[in-house]
Amino acid sequence: MNRLRGVIIMGLATLISACSGPKLEQYQDTQPPLSLEAYFSGPIKAWGLVQDRSGQVTRRFDVTMHGSWQGDTGTLEEKFHYYDGEKDERVWTIQRVANNRYEGRAADILAHATGELNGSAMRWAYQMDLT
Repeated sequence: MNRLRGVIIMGLATLISACSGPKLEQYQDTQPPLSLEAYFSGPIKAWGLVQDRSGQVTRRFDVTMHGSWQGDTGTLEEKFHYYDGEKDERVWTIQRVANNRYEGRAADILAHATGELNGSAMRWAYQMDLT
């Protein structure tokens, strides 16, 4: 019984560690340092994908964005074109709240997004209403 318990605990520990992604701190010395205000100023084109919990790609999209800033407050307008034909728009209001820390709000985002910069990387986390 103890052996089975040990195997289960090891399996769970392996599973949990596999879910952790790269740490933002590992990008601390990367160059050039990311400036959100500079990066999200003017027009931007990007593409992306949506994955389910297992990592399976469920949708792909192109997005056209335009960003502008007034002091510590930015506006980012996003226009999505999904490859299945659907179109969507989102407007973010982004606020610098501390050195290298940001909060963002948009109509379909629950509560607010949190962002942190380190070197040339950013972690941007939020929960989205998909209904």
